[in-house]
Amino acid sequence: GRPDGWELKLRVDDQVFRLTNLLRRFTGLRHPERRRAMARNRALRGRHAGRRCFILGTSPSIGEQDLAGLANETTFAVNFFYQHPQVAQIRPDYWVVLDKKLTEGGWPAWLTDGEPYPQGMLDRIFAATPETELFLLAEHAQDPAIRSALGDREAWWLDHGETFHRGYRRQVDLTRPLPAINVMQACTHIAYYMGFTQIYLLGISMDGLPRDLVGLPSHFYAGPAENRDRAFEKVERDLIQSGFGFRAWRAMADYYANKGIALVN
Repeated sequence: GRPDGWELKLRVDDQVFRLTNLLRRFTGLRHPERRRAMARNRALRGRHAGRRCFILGTSPSIGEQDLAGLANETTFAVNFFYQHPQVAQIRPDYWVVLDKKLTEGGWPAWLTDGEPYPQGMLDRIFAATPETELFLLAEHAQDPAIRSALGDREAWWLDHGETFHRGYRRQVDLTRPLPAINVMQACTHIAYYMGFTQIYLLGISMDGLPRDLVGLPSHFYAGPAENRDRAFEKVERDLIQSGFGFRAWRAMADYYANKGIALVN
């Protein structure tokens, strides 16, 4: 039947996202240094063909689970997962941090025991899992503070400036900007590119902002609500974006199901 007003709006939104993705690809031509940094990612294609992996988020639910069974599995961790009491037991194989706050500020100082970012954060990641392979923003590839924090280590570089929408058809490729509005979506695309055919998501609940607004923890680690004092206009925008996030996950599930990939939350 005919779509109602909301469904029609969502379809229009999908087309807007398609157009903004095209614009993003065009403007990305102004940053050849990022493309050069990402070109090395070709070495990751099919690295784990046919295997399964677990992507570990930081929502409160993951703090209530015994993760010891993941010690011999291939795992991805994100952001401040090093706060988890079992991190040394799991020893994530890959660690993904794709937030500009790493260099521009905005994350709480207590999460690095007062040590400045990015050094404090990367130090704690490598202390928890010395062998982990790190994914960072391609725009930070030549950042002096990031290079200093990495020391002799190398990182994989990513750009995630596009939005996944219903009808997205472009092949996911780590040498190009990824269609991901958050780090967990980016991890999912990384896992697909690396050949995993079973991708399990743990610690993702999509309720972080509502929790913050009512004073509840939005991560498994204790700490003050991150967004409780945000201006109403910003909260309104973030809530709308959260709705698009749900729709993007549904679109991703369909996209990967058509490729024979099991995406399980």
